[in-house]
Amino acid sequence: MASDMSRFKVFSRRAALLAGAQGLLSMALAGRLYYLGVIEADQYEMLAEDNRISIRLLAPQRGEIVDRFGEQMASNRQDYRVFLIPEQAEDIRATLTRLGRIISLNERDHQRIERQISRQRKFLPVTVAQGLAWEDFAKINVSASDLAGIQPDSGLTRWYPDGPVASQVVGYVARPMKMNWMAIRFCPCPVLNWASAGSSAVTTGHCGGGPGPAGWK
Repeated sequence: MASDMSRFKVFSRRAALLAGAQGLLSMALAGRLYYLGVIEADQYEMLAEDNRISIRLLAPQRGEIVDRFGEQMASNRQDYRVFLIPEQAEDIRATLTRLGRIISLNERDHQRIERQISRQRKFLPVTVAQGLAWEDFAKINVSASDLAGIQPDSGLTRWYPDGPVASQVVGYVARPMKMNWMAIRFCPCPVLNWASAGSSAVTTGHCGGGPGPAGWK
């Protein structure tokens, strides 16, 4: 009888210790959930929203230039391209090597990309390639999960139906120089071009368009 009482006391003591440990663990878990769900709610709500919606800066679409007969001299056409966001790429060289298995990237392309990365902030996209065929663009989109920092993009690029024939009159657009950034009131965009000569430069105020963000879920 005494032996049974002793075992009962030991069992009761262990059960009480176990119940106490479980109670403390439950309180700690409840406290942690309260901290994350109530106290830090605003922060995690913002992070969740950033993860759900992505916003990026779009370059303005340039207007068309036509002659007096209404024939296009400068217009826009569909362009498939791919950008690299350095801060999202763990290993830029490895990412470009994997991308090079889908599209053609030579050593000069690697050097150009690395040079551009060194000249701007890491969160700004760098143009890797443009004028891609639809098949290559589709392959990049399929492999996007394995290409950290790579951002496929579809947009418009400047197109001259007459080619270099009318270049003296129409002019051309190119990457802005340092002196041009003083006249641009928004952050640099990888596909932003600046009219450098001809009627494209004269009509920049009318053909340049306006900047704006794009968001998608």
